[in-house]
Amino acid sequence: MLKNLSISNFLLIDNLEIEFTSGLCVLTGETGSGKSILVDAIGLMVGMRGGAEYIQTGFDQCSISGEFELDLDDGTKHILLENGIDIQSQLILRRILNLGGRSRAFINDVPVSVGLLRQVGGRLIEIHNQFDIYGLLDPANHQSILDEYAKLQNIVTKTAKEYRSWRKAKDTLSTRIREYETLKDEEELLIYTLKELNEIEPKKNEEEELTSRRKFLMSSEELRTVINDIFKNLEDTNGINDNLRSNLGQIEKVLDKSGGKLDVVYSALERSIIETNEAATELENLIDSLDAEPGELELVEDRLFALKSLARKHSTTVDELSDLQARLETQINDLGEIDSKIEDLEEEVEKRRQDFQETAQNLTKARKKASKKLGGDVTDELGPLKLGSAQFVVSADPLQEKEWSEKGCERIEFLVKTNPNTQLGPIHKVASGGELARLMLALKVCLAGAKSPGTIIFDEVDSGIGGATASAVGERLLLLSSNTQVLVVTHSPQVTAKATMHWNVAKSENSQYSKTILRNLDDDQRKEEIARMLSGEKITEEARAAAEKLIFGGGNVNN
Repeated sequence: MLKNLSISNFLLIDNLEIEFTSGLCVLTGETGSGKSILVDAIGLMVGMRGGAEYIQTGFDQCSISGEFELDLDDGTKHILLENGIDIQSQLILRRILNLGGRSRAFINDVPVSVGLLRQVGGRLIEIHNQFDIYGLLDPANHQSILDEYAKLQNIVTKTAKEYRSWRKAKDTLSTRIREYETLKDEEELLIYTLKELNEIEPKKNEEEELTSRRKFLMSSEELRTVINDIFKNLEDTNGINDNLRSNLGQIEKVLDKSGGKLDVVYSALERSIIETNEAATELENLIDSLDAEPGELELVEDRLFALKSLARKHSTTVDELSDLQARLETQINDLGEIDSKIEDLEEEVEKRRQDFQETAQNLTKARKKASKKLGGDVTDELGPLKLGSAQFVVSADPLQEKEWSEKGCERIEFLVKTNPNTQLGPIHKVASGGELARLMLALKVCLAGAKSPGTIIFDEVDSGIGGATASAVGERLLLLSSNTQVLVVTHSPQVTAKATMHWNVAKSENSQYSKTILRNLDDDQRKEEIARMLSGEKITEEARAAAEKLIFGGGNVNN
């Protein structure tokens, strides 16, 4: 609920601090005193539209802030936490309007968009007056209101879950069908492409191997000449090998006489001869390898060119051609199996549809039962509120299958007719301004116990009524306030007498300025204010007696 409200430089209000209590809080005062200004300020604080016209003359900006008790529902907590707003200690909404038309919004001093402020504020406060339509009058909210009233959350959750499962199965089937149709359209191309790849049989790392072989083959003649020259130097008479053997023979002649000093040289020359022989053998083998098959270079170049050409054709690399080949084989094989897979998916979709429909039908039955009860209860409440000829109906019109959603298979809408000879129609189109607030009061009383915002504001809910009807309105407001905080702007003494907290709004004027002031009335002051409301400017003793009877006796006083 709203604990306190702080307003500065807003129209006729300089600075105002109001502490609220639970129960029925009433605001009274003469016409033009500024009662509705307070409602406007609260509306702006919770995100309703407003501009520079609300700023008091002589100032650059106005500010409205309110502190709320932290008895928040899970949905509101989720919204706040999702947007990084700490809710450990308090919840304060603040709105600032500037002369330039800019508006700033804050929740717990965290800057937020006006949209987020409206989203959170709408869950905390609901405002009803003769001109504006919020909450209960918005057809988009009627289904959730009925579900809350009938306590259908469990079946609503189950219906939504099964709808999403059905929707997911349908999406999977649609995706598979699109893939199949795409493959069928491309089947001839796929088969032709795979045939090309099968004919060439690409292999991993083949491009690198062919490039290396091509380079070797192109250099083979030059390599052969160099190798032959080296081999000749090693093996010809007086070549390196013969020289090494000759030197080794000379050392052998004096080796025993050297006292071991030539042993290292002798061993080195021996190793050199062995390694030279090994080198000669390798050169000989290499020469043999240079004897390529006739036309091998041309064959290597042709295959390399063919692979690169095919890779360019399919916007890939030579190394990835084998992967493409494998994918095409899989896709073509899938074409043969996809019909059975689609049949399985179609069976799954139908099963999910039946599961959803079964649960949704149970939800429909529960909603129709609740609709009849809520319509009857609200209609019964309308008689004492001087709307005895009115009828309230909750319609549950079936939707076409293409309109089904996770919310169910029907459209819930609140309808009313205010006279016997008129047709049922949407509340906000059929009811007049004066009737709307009483319709909303009747509906709110019937919804007591269902989920409601912490604070409900009625601006002149008693417009155009008096006597027993006004007393009935007061009783219902008091009943409603046992479940939620109710703020009422009223001209009715019968309604005012039911208040648990009474504020008087007045206008202070002189030659330089006008401003709104607010007083929290004690019991004597309340009696005097109600007497004024009964008798007018001149308060009589009869009016005081009638006021006391209203406050303490619970009787009705006809205007």
